[in-house]
Amino acid sequence: DRIEALIAETGRRGFHFVDEAAPPHGLKDLALTLLERGTTITWWGNIRFEEAFTIIRTLLREGQIDFDGQFYRARDCELVPRGPRPEGPPLMIGSVGRRMLEFTAPHVDAWNAWHDWFGNTAEGVAPLHAAVDEACRKTGRDPAAVERTVTVLFLLTGKGRQTDVARPTPAHHGTPEQLAEVLRGYARVGVAHVQLVLDPITVESIAECAPVLELLDRG
Repeated sequence: DRIEALIAETGRRGFHFVDEAAPPHGLKDLALTLLERGTTITWWGNIRFEEAFTIIRTLLREGQIDFDGQFYRARDCELVPRGPRPEGPPLMIGSVGRRMLEFTAPHVDAWNAWHDWFGNTAEGVAPLHAAVDEACRKTGRDPAAVERTVTVLFLLTGKGRQTDVARPTPAHHGTPEQLAEVLRGYARVGVAHVQLVLDPITVESIAECAPVLELLDRG
């Protein structure tokens, strides 16, 4: 009932469940109830994230780990075969939570934010950058070592399936020149990489972005 009330109040269908709210049996019961009611949501959680992240990043970076934690055990565990990069692939964290940022800042190569978190504007990214910088300084990491990336929502003219989770945030729309300038704005505030969220999600929308990319390629 509370989830449906929140959807009606905010229009949002994405929920973050913390560990205490996400026991397996509870999630199963919740999923069955939502299916019965025909209610669609997206959800994610930090279920025992710190231990899981420790195991995964160590395997990727070093190739082996011997770990015995409160929630997970990986005794004499080895990653075979190793990938082509000696220190493993780059790691990215998508979070604005202080605890999550401080835990991951010493280890990740990039940070990512979903457009809903900063209003889908270049100006809105600055406070989040500051939080990442603070987490890095607090854990002894150079803030410049963590690449900044974000998603950016574009509303295009094609017809087709629209993104459900994107609707609460105003989308960028306009001519190719206007959309190219939007992306330049993100570069000016220190964003090194963007992931475009296209609404609607269609092949035609991807093609419609081609002139925008061509303008950016020209400088």
